[in-house]
Amino acid sequence: MRRVPVRRVAPVVVTIVCAVYVPRLLPQTAELSERLLPTPVLEAVGPLVRLACLAVAAVFGLLSAARLERDNPARAPWFLLGAWLALFTLGQVGLVYYPLVARAPTPLPSVADAAFLLGYALLIAASARFVFVYRASGFPVGSAREHLGIAAGAAAAMAIVGYPLLAPIARAPVPLGERLINIAYPILDLIALVPALVMLRIARAFRGGKVWAIWGSLLAGCALMAVGDILFAFFSSAKVTAFGPGVDMMLLLGYFAAACGTMLQYETITD
Repeated sequence: MRRVPVRRVAPVVVTIVCAVYVPRLLPQTAELSERLLPTPVLEAVGPLVRLACLAVAAVFGLLSAARLERDNPARAPWFLLGAWLALFTLGQVGLVYYPLVARAPTPLPSVADAAFLLGYALLIAASARFVFVYRASGFPVGSAREHLGIAAGAAAAMAIVGYPLLAPIARAPVPLGERLINIAYPILDLIALVPALVMLRIARAFRGGKVWAIWGSLLAGCALMAVGDILFAFFSSAKVTAFGPGVDMMLLLGYFAAACGTMLQYETITD
């Protein structure tokens, strides 16, 4: 398979995405941005680009797992990670279907949410499994006490930050199903960040190399997805649509970062 120069392409893509979405969030540039790229066009193209990023991430994640030997302990967590991205891809297909094919508003919750929620379970399982795999590798990745401290500190920080953010969402005057979905995604995002932060500490042992870049990209993807989900939940509950482009930008950058991580992994194991 032809190599994609991820490190060269990524800054260009990030710049383009920000150039498209950021002006729509600023009162001084929103009108000009709307004239250059009308909202209906952006709302049609944006979900398809997010779908493409997730599909690429899933393909390279699963290919990376398939390339590893059957007795390689990293094979199973890479399959879990690839399956997470594959389920997110299916969920995004559902989100694309309603506005672009059915020409109807996307219900909340919808069938797509089932794929996303199951995907989070695989992401959390994959991240936790990776921690144990790297700990057993013999590399200087830190002590168990340090990793437990990072996990405990991260969990406490997520709880401290998450409660004031999620409390208004939980009390929002919206249907119960919508409220549960709006709460579930941010909570799962924050839970997934705990083992991901431990993995970032482990990856410090490989600073300057591809392992560090891989996990930096994957963690950035998880963090950006979490921001996007929290913003969506907050503004959706408040029935505010003005920040929609900001949510779309965060999710697109998160999916792209995840794609960069899996592409770098595939590049590493095929060198």
